[in-house]
Amino acid sequence: MNHSLHIPLPTPLTEEERRMWHELESRFYDAATTEDEEELLFRFAASRSDAEVEWRELRAVMGVVAVGRRRLACGVEPSVLASALVPMGRSRRLLWSWMTAAGVAAAVFVGAVLTLHGSRQHGSYAYIDGQRITDPERVMEAMLDSWEAVGYQETSTVEAQLGEMFDALPAD
Repeated sequence: MNHSLHIPLPTPLTEEERRMWHELESRFYDAATTEDEEELLFRFAASRSDAEVEWRELRAVMGVVAVGRRRLACGVEPSVLASALVPMGRSRRLLWSWMTAAGVAAAVFVGAVLTLHGSRQHGSYAYIDGQRITDPERVMEAMLDSWEAVGYQETSTVEAQLGEMFDALPAD
């Protein structure tokens, strides 16, 4: 890595500088940077403006890294770092449990209502000349007339249907 990089003030970067910082960022995500390079990257991220969308992810990651380093310096074990970032007390856990239970109950209720409502709407119906027909016999008659109009011929057995299907396939 070129250690002659300087930490720029929040001024526009040249294409070469942008490329070098992106390379260092990529190496950081691949865990291929030295501690000095990480410190350099941390300072660079801290020097950039929030308005620069290009560097927001890097700034966020470096912020989490800084919190983790601070917690480690205070003697917090790495295994509890994630839970220590957002502590959840007993009352919050209880509230979260009730909210989860209420959400599940609401989902079951909505599902039941939609299922019952949907089952009442099912049945035989057709629109013929813009009018809804609900008489099952008239619907069946209209369906058979439509099939006849397109030349559909019902075959009576599964074997005959399979035979027709495979006869239509090209022979190898």
